[in-house]
Amino acid sequence: MKRQALLLAALPSLAWADPSPVITTRALDPDTPIIVPTAANITTTLEFPKPIQGIDGVGLTASPKENAQVLFSVSHVPGTRFVSFTPLTSNASTNANFIYEDEVYVFILKVDAERALFKMRLTDPQAELRAREEARREEQRRRAENQPDPEERETLQIPPARLLGLMDKVMAWPLLRQDPENVSDLERSEGPFEPSETPRCKIQPLSVTRKGAWDALVFEVAITNKTKDPLFYDPESFLAGAGPRSYAAILADAAGEVPAGQTVNAWFIIQGDAAQGSNNLSPDNVWMITVQELEQGEGNAHGAGLMPQSGGGKEPIPPPPDRKPDKPQSKK
Repeated sequence: MKRQALLLAALPSLAWADPSPVITTRALDPDTPIIVPTAANITTTLEFPKPIQGIDGVGLTASPKENAQVLFSVSHVPGTRFVSFTPLTSNASTNANFIYEDEVYVFILKVDAERALFKMRLTDPQAELRAREEARREEQRRRAENQPDPEERETLQIPPARLLGLMDKVMAWPLLRQDPENVSDLERSEGPFEPSETPRCKIQPLSVTRKGAWDALVFEVAITNKTKDPLFYDPESFLAGAGPRSYAAILADAAGEVPAGQTVNAWFIIQGDAAQGSNNLSPDNVWMITVQELEQGEGNAHGAGLMPQSGGGKEPIPPPPDRKPDKPQSKK
């Protein structure tokens, strides 16, 4: 009876002991080795997000009985994402290089009975980030494809002074939005938006604000000059592309110049469509913003634009040879 009592008294200490070996999760990084502790009589399995392409290492074998000099027994079925290791000596230690998604990942296998693992689950943060980004882009493309066709109605004629007031209101958004009533007539999106980019210039939409009653959208964009020289552009040549259509600015507040290697913000407004109807555009669209480059000191655009200016929307109409082109009004 005494022996039985001693055995029962020992059970609580076993129940409260920390579980070892354990299961853990680590993030894959091709520039950082991952240590995998294991122990004799324990099989440690690595679980990759996708099937691996290959394994390289010294002292590894799938048939330990055929080679007494090996350090670890390896179990892996080609085309799967699981690899298992079992140490064959009490002080085994080596590195195993895994070829995964065309990258080399280094793992240090070592006997460490106190920290030994049953399983290590591996994650790929970069792949997860790419998947989320692709899902976001796909959602934006889907929204653009489902954009309703413009209504066939006459565009509202809004005086330039009132459009200037709308632009000033958008510029003061950080202050005005503190009282929701000040901006209750506006719908706004701050993206994130994809930039329009060439080797010379990047145009990044920062915000798009719509006043539905006027069928007007105010764009705030950041123009980055990638060159070592000042970059000049026509402030009245902004185009906003959404899907197959492009819409020309009717008013702009832009400097027309970006110093070398710097970024300058600009604002412009589009209203209606090319057929004098409604554009019905949501601010949360996949936008391509373009503008025309100028020679220094000249008032006419030259050569190709900073971004290709094409589309089925409201584009500038070439003037007769005997007169200069009409341009949208610009805020001074």
